[in-house]
Amino acid sequence: MSIGLRSYYTNINKAEAFVICGDYYRAIQYYDSAFQVPGVQPFAADVYHDAICLSRAKQYNKTIECLSNLVRMGYNLNMLKNNLEFQNCLRSSAGTSFVNNPRRYGSCEIKDTVLKRKLQRMAYADQLYRKVPGYYGLFKDKVDSIDKVNSTDLTKIINEDGFPGETIVGIDSGNIYMQMYQLIILHQCAGPRQIINFSQQIFEALNNGYINNRIGSYLIERSNGTLMEYCTQLVNLCVYDSLAEVENYLELRDSVILARNKNAFYGFAKLLDDEEAQLNINRKRIGLDDLETTRNKLQFCLKDKAFHFYQFSTSIYLMAHKSDYDYFVSHQIPLK
Repeated sequence: MSIGLRSYYTNINKAEAFVICGDYYRAIQYYDSAFQVPGVQPFAADVYHDAICLSRAKQYNKTIECLSNLVRMGYNLNMLKNNLEFQNCLRSSAGTSFVNNPRRYGSCEIKDTVLKRKLQRMAYADQLYRKVPGYYGLFKDKVDSIDKVNSTDLTKIINEDGFPGETIVGIDSGNIYMQMYQLIILHQCAGPRQIINFSQQIFEALNNGYINNRIGSYLIERSNGTLMEYCTQLVNLCVYDSLAEVENYLELRDSVILARNKNAFYGFAKLLDDEEAQLNINRKRIGLDDLETTRNKLQFCLKDKAFHFYQFSTSIYLMAHKSDYDYFVSHQIPLK
């Protein structure tokens, strides 16, 4: 990882630390420092978080610059217009001018719209059958065939055009945090259906600044089937419910309902001191916060959902017996 990219992440981490303290002015200063690092293109998620800080600090002209950059990177203008965080800003004179001419401000541009459209077609194919309940039992051969084609095509794109991150194709029009290539890679996670392990390509893209370190570390762990490289998969939702042993329980209650269950517990797996120390070393190498700071940021984001300072997968555990639930909870750090 270059000195510049490491400096970028250091400033972003400091900005987020001030966000969770409610000091938007100091956060803005560190976001500015990060975005001014030579040779590093800011990631959309960081620009978006900066825009929220600027809007809350009533610095509307600078907010508009951030929003314009997001639109230039591919984000849907209507998503911003309907976002409650920016309503006051968009009613200002600068906001009105932005809505009428969203590309007037900012400096980011998508570099390869042809490649972006190809990735969109790949993402569409990926989801074509997966939207159907019980899709794998019904369409196993078709899903496997699509995955094989997509993984081969993504490999070709990486080899010929470079890793298709934000710096090349921008962002998805409806999601700042989830990019198109992620679908393809997530369906190549470790397991019997994995055709290609993309972890090496992801690691190189992360170190070259093509994808941010949170997405990169998460995809590396999913690709390798590991938990203890960067610790992105140790967030757990545990639910005690006497109906948990009923067949097809998860089809009856989705994760949102589970999270509202009065006996739901949201936590982070407890680690041994030496395990956490080693993980923090690994995380520092790629510019990530230590785990204690990360847990604090995650707790903040659960309360203020405008911000998304993490990239984790959540494992859901259903306990039909109270004693099992109590034992599980005793080995977790509460997050909520």
